[in-house]
Amino acid sequence: MTRIERVLASKFLEIAADSFDNHGCNDVDEDTLYGITENQRKALEVGWNDWNSGGDPDEHVPFLHIGDSSWMSYLSHKLKEDS
Repeated sequence: MTRIERVLASKFLEIAADSFDNHGCNDVDEDTLYGITENQRKALEVGWNDWNSGGDPDEHVPFLHIGDSSWMSYLSHKLKEDS
């Protein structure tokens, strides 16, 4: 991806996150997670929790409790960070 594509994807993810945040159930369908190993899920969980709480262990959220809009915001942040 080019830098401008990452910036644009990040903006679209934030728009989608705002929309998804208002639809009630923010559970991530297991089909979306198909093929992601337990080790990869743990790494994603650690990254998300560091981003969300600054690494505060008292604020830890388990992987399966992280909602879709939160994942979108996190991934948007990661794309911006890499741009």
